[in-house]
Amino acid sequence: MIKRPVPANFKSRLPVGSAALDTPDRVIEYCRKHGLMNGYGAVDIQSLIEKNDNLKLVFEDLGEKDAYIKCLDDGSFVIGINKLHHKNRQVFSMAHEYGHYQLHRHNIKNIAIGEKILHRDGEINAIERQANQFAANILMPREGVERALFETHNSVIGAASLLGVSMAALTNRLNTLGIKA
Repeated sequence: MIKRPVPANFKSRLPVGSAALDTPDRVIEYCRKHGLMNGYGAVDIQSLIEKNDNLKLVFEDLGEKDAYIKCLDDGSFVIGINKLHHKNRQVFSMAHEYGHYQLHRHNIKNIAIGEKILHRDGEINAIERQANQFAANILMPREGVERALFETHNSVIGAASLLGVSMAALTNRLNTLGIKA
């Protein structure tokens, strides 16, 4: 198979509708156009999910689990979030499950219902890693992270608060971006 170069303007010609949000850049572009961003360039993930007629967001006591996504018989999906967790942790869980919806929709029935998102035990598979990366990219874009760190004089605690994410999520994102704080 011959790989052909992608024209520079290809991305801008792609449809940007809720069904075409399979990359973090497309999600961010869509949210920017529809006013679903916060002051740090991060996606308002709860509003994005709630605006999608194919998704239902529920908050439940999930015990030790963070969240889940499941496909219903009618082809729609439910994203469940642990209502007992801190709001910032819930935000990352929402973005992670939304990542599964966009990236792994065809395979969701094969994903275990209920999971620990950041896998603090160190065990993570490729599908979970993709969902984590998707979530981190839409919630903590580089420019937003740098601005939050600048405004808080490199305080990771302060920057996490400004970005509306947990310390664990921001710490992982800083490592991925190669930013020392």
